[in-house]
Amino acid sequence: MQNVLSLDAKRHPVVPQGRGVRSVVNGVSLIWEAAPGLHAISMGVGIGRGAYDDPHGEAGLAHFCEHARVAQVNRMIGPAKARVLSVEAFTERNETYFVVCALKQDAAVLGEWLDAFLNPRPLDDAAIEQERAVLVEEVATLESSEISRIDDEFLKAAYGDERMWRPIGGRVADVAALAGANVHRAIADDNRRGKIAVALVGDLQPTGLLASVERTLGVLPRARETAAAAAADPMPTHGLAAGRAPIPTSLGVGYFMLGYPAFPRFDERRVSLYAMSLIFGEDEHSVLYNALRVDKALLYAVNSECHLFKDHGHLIIRGMVAYDKLERVMDHVFELAAAMPAIVQDRVVQDEARQALMRTLLMRLDDPRNRLMRLLKHEMWFDAYFDYEDDLDFIRGVTPQSLHEVTEAVLRSPPLICHGVANG
Repeated sequence: MQNVLSLDAKRHPVVPQGRGVRSVVNGVSLIWEAAPGLHAISMGVGIGRGAYDDPHGEAGLAHFCEHARVAQVNRMIGPAKARVLSVEAFTERNETYFVVCALKQDAAVLGEWLDAFLNPRPLDDAAIEQERAVLVEEVATLESSEISRIDDEFLKAAYGDERMWRPIGGRVADVAALAGANVHRAIADDNRRGKIAVALVGDLQPTGLLASVERTLGVLPRARETAAAAAADPMPTHGLAAGRAPIPTSLGVGYFMLGYPAFPRFDERRVSLYAMSLIFGEDEHSVLYNALRVDKALLYAVNSECHLFKDHGHLIIRGMVAYDKLERVMDHVFELAAAMPAIVQDRVVQDEARQALMRTLLMRLDDPRNRLMRLLKHEMWFDAYFDYEDDLDFIRGVTPQSLHEVTEAVLRSPPLICHGVANG
């Protein structure tokens, strides 16, 4: 059973025993998992703000703030301490995540990093310009990528005039136009109004890090806990129609994206969607893999949760293949999609998909970064702590009927298609 630890500022912090302790203060949630034997300790910070908070969905403000916050904290703790940390920042959907790792002997620096993160100092103009120059170069590289243009075209076709269809990184012109005041205001809003989750994974007891983090969070003003996630929305009503969005390419290969509308991320049917996506996947049990393996030049990936904006997503099939084979490969994919409702009724296919899902989950148990992100994302999305055993129960609940129903629901709509076409 989940224990809840009060972080009343009048009490001394209590180091919790066991696994999955969760505390809530001012929208800040601390969730941790003991993983003895690891050489490093990982800390994740998730902010419930991101791409949607960009007023026009294209300025790249969330991406700019990632760069600015990392630079800001590094200056506050000093270059010597910053060098012992590994810091990664990225934005997905409406959340921004920071993953910070250190060896166990440097665990105290993680506590200092979090304290600086939650109590930011203003960046001077020179620091803002330095981060802008880095981001402009990064975004310019993405803008010139033909594959990125195909991704962009897919988002535009799928989401039309909705607020977020452009890449989270923004465009060069928009990033260049961002004022430093906007960045400072966004960072301050993260601490005032944004929901923040902190997750720790590692051998925490010998380091004192947990008590340090609790002291940092405990001085924040208390506020009511946020309500549980709302009930799942119905299937998205994008009004999709089959069609192609060709992008001229000189790559010498054909790149394509197919997107079938899927379920909201709160919908429990997503676990069956994951199992069904494995039937499309790259492993040897995959029906799609076996259908296409004759095309040795083919590289493809399947992801059931890419581009999940406004709490809806697509089952994504991405492919890259020698251009003269592109149409043939896409025909294979369409034929397979049409046959999929019948294919998933095969007991062997069902068992292989379920076993692959179980195997993937169990392998990820041993990956500290996967543990960390899973803890953070469950907290940001569901306002509840989910244990791995819960996921195993969900996987065991993937039935032939649920697989069949999910497959029919997802594949009943024509896909969105975006692909490269040869110049000339």
